[in-house]
Amino acid sequence: MKHKAVSAAIAVVSLAAVAAVAWWGFNQRTSPGPLHPTHAAVKELRGNRGCDACHDEGRKGTDMRTGMTASCLSCHEPIARQRDTALGIHATLAPHLRDACEQCHREHLGSDISLVSDNSFQLAGIALVDQYDHSGTPGGLKLSGKHEALECQNCHKSAYESMLGKGEFRYLGLSQGCTSCHDDAHKGELGNDCASCHGQERPFKESPLFKHPESFPLKNAHVAATCSACHTEKGVFTGLVTNCRSCHQAQYDKTTKPHHAGTGLSTDCAACHSDAAWDKDVAFIHPAAFPLTGGHDQHSCNTCHTATRLTKLSSACAACHQDDYDGTKEPSHATTGMSTSCADCHGVNSWHDDTTFQHPRTFELAGAHSSVTCAECHSPDQAQQNVTAFATQQSCATCHMLPRDSSGPQPPMHA
Repeated sequence: MKHKAVSAAIAVVSLAAVAAVAWWGFNQRTSPGPLHPTHAAVKELRGNRGCDACHDEGRKGTDMRTGMTASCLSCHEPIARQRDTALGIHATLAPHLRDACEQCHREHLGSDISLVSDNSFQLAGIALVDQYDHSGTPGGLKLSGKHEALECQNCHKSAYESMLGKGEFRYLGLSQGCTSCHDDAHKGELGNDCASCHGQERPFKESPLFKHPESFPLKNAHVAATCSACHTEKGVFTGLVTNCRSCHQAQYDKTTKPHHAGTGLSTDCAACHSDAAWDKDVAFIHPAAFPLTGGHDQHSCNTCHTATRLTKLSSACAACHQDDYDGTKEPSHATTGMSTSCADCHGVNSWHDDTTFQHPRTFELAGAHSSVTCAECHSPDQAQQNVTAFATQQSCATCHMLPRDSSGPQPPMHA
């Protein structure tokens, strides 16, 4: 009897122990393995109620082990937005993965396997992570140029971190705006869509896609100018005057060949100059009152427009050619009293070409007279005096009076 009582007591104690273990196990719900450190660090997932946060069997369409999508999305709101907007990697998953988060993100393996691994991407249909097409992301970012050569972690700083803090993301949460990664050199003055001007192919400073307003298209030399060369006032990019002098007044003032300010040339640079370079394709047209042709077209502006003679120049030949007139000896223009209007006898190509001088009708050059040089009669000596005397009294003897020499033969005594 004594042994039976002991056995019964042991049986009761054992049954109570089993019941206690079962009750403890039911309440503790022992995990099949440790949570990933990222989830384990979340306060709401600790303790007895931690399991229910994800495995809430009371939720419609879920049970303790599977069908956890609703629970996952309640915490991972960016993923829920992807599904709602049909944008991003989670919006394009195959139907059997769309509502089965645990297929790609394995839990209860501790830190042995990352919650987002290469296998996760492969299951989602992305064979190589670094070749992921970003055009399907919210904002439709297309990586090209230098962006295409970047490693994932250049932008996604936490991509390969073993553990993330609450509110941190591996691949999500980045803004598609350029200024989220790049300092805004314009301080918000031109918006944050840097790519609209700078693109992604050429060096950032070139701004190859920027188009200047049609009211002042940038071409030739203006293309090479920096923005700050014209936009000198910080933050002011519109309303600038487009006339030439607003930028080139200093060049106008210091130009001395010819002196623009002194000669009163127009400040409309484009009237004479092209926008390729100041000295290229100069299209200045001399006033019609004195067109530059022939020899006149070969001289620089400063030949006539000197520092002391800039404006209101006379168009009379002697105004520029008085020295040429005075220095001419064959014949001596000054001695013979010829007109100072050079154009009466000379063409504009050169002094000796196209000479149209005609001897006065009072003494037409004919016969032997036509072969005589000008200087034989018009020289600053007796010969010219004879010509002057002839003008007073027309007589052959004025030039042809021969001296008598009694020792030699005598000319016929015409008289």
